[in-house]
Amino acid sequence: MSSARLLARAVASIAALAAATAVSAQPQKIYRCGPDGRELSQQPCRDAKPASTAPAAPASHGAPNAAAHPSEADRAAAADRARRDAQLAEQMQREREAKEAADARRNAQPVRIGPAAAPAAAASGPAGKKSALKKSD
Repeated sequence: MSSARLLARAVASIAALAAATAVSAQPQKIYRCGPDGRELSQQPCRDAKPASTAPAAPASHGAPNAAAHPSEADRAAAADRARRDAQLAEQMQREREAKEAADARRNAQPVRIGPAAAPAAAASGPAGKKSALKKSD
């Protein structure tokens, strides 16, 4: 097969795959069922209500939309948490940098791999000595 034909087949395959993926990626309807709406179903039930795919924001302090409109106390508490988190992050960064610098100083010395001194002559061996073992005849 020529390279032009291979390229044409590859392009056609990719286009077909893209089309199939686009069709299967269509959003599906989801229904909330049950007394509290905690059961999700793809089929409508008797008391079904259409559910969004995004989870509902939790209500705080009993207000139905408290997440969208935080109180001044909530804003101040969030700002305080953010300030403490930033201070903690800076402290952790300083500690990490100090540890890295200490490690770099400790590891700056050359490391010797192998024996510290030249090995001594072997106690026995072929260096001109006769073998201590005698052959038994």
